[in-house]
Parts: sequence; structure tokens; C-alpha cells
Amino acid sequence: ERIIMVHITVTVRVCNKEISLLILRHTANDGAESSQLVSIGNFAFSGCVKMRTFTVPSKVTALNATAFFRNTAMMAFDVQKGNTAFSAKDGVLFNITGSTLVCYPAGLKGTYVVPENVKTVGDYAFACTRLSGVELSNVETLGSAAFAYGSLESIVIPDSVISMGGSV
Repeated sequence: ERIIMVHITVTVRVCNKEISLLILRHTANDGAESSQLVSIGNFAFSGCVKMRTFTVPSKVTALNATAFFRNTAMMAFDVQKGNTAFSAKDGVLFNITGSTLVCYPAGLKGTYVVPENVKTVGDYAFACTRLSGVELSNVETLGSAAFAYGSLESIVIPDSVISMGGSV
């Protein structure tokens, strides 16, 4: 099987910011293309106030919530089939096992009950959300700035929490 690799560096404007992207695509003989992107950096899409959904590409293994900081219209995350690092449930982004809540869509309102199998709420996971309340269930670790800049009116820290990052 012959594979053609294409490497393109392009500078684009995303959310009124110029960013350089290295786009790696390969095309197999069957014509199928797939992204080779493996990491999405901190604040990569920060401030994209009109972004409503985001699909994590299949090969991305490094990503945290700061990539979507202040994306207040975000309604759902999805994960491309074949991704071995992340999963999504009801539009919320988790690690593959569901034990870490990586990022909650900032545009959703109401109260969110964190699933019982979640042990860690990642850094900035609920930052800038429009939620009025969060119920943490069995969470043991709260990441730094996990609830920063949000609209929370109430949160109960359960006895299960043993570690909290700065600026929670």
C-alpha cells in the first residue's frame, strides 16, 4: 500500500487571532484521508465565542479545557471514532475511561450532576460556564481554576474531595 504524506504549514485567522497550523494529512491508495494532529495546545481556540461544537480528531491524545477557554457558545463536544484518549457523553468531554471530566460546554445552562465514576475534574473544566449549579458526587480531585469565571450560584464540595488546585 502506498501512502502519500502532505505537510502544509498555514497561517489562518481563527477568532480574530492569527495562528500557525501544521497540517499533516496522509492519503492511502483507497483515497481515505485522516488528520495526523496529536495535540491541541493551551488556549488554541480561546475566545471563539461563536464556536458551538467541537469534534476531537481520532489521533489527538493531548488536550485540556484551556483550549476552549471563554468559548461561551459551546454546546457540545464529540470525539471522532478511533480516539484512544477521549470520550464524550451528553456533549461533555471526558478522558477515555470517563474518570476525568476534561471540559464542560460553557454554553449549557442549569445544574449538572457529575457522573459517579468521575474522580477528577480537570483544570478549567467548568471555566466560564453558564451553569447555576454543579453536583460533584464522588470527585476526589478538583483541578486548578476548575470553576473560574463561571456563573455558579451553588456548589457543594463532597467529603470525597482530597485535593483542590489553585483558584478553584
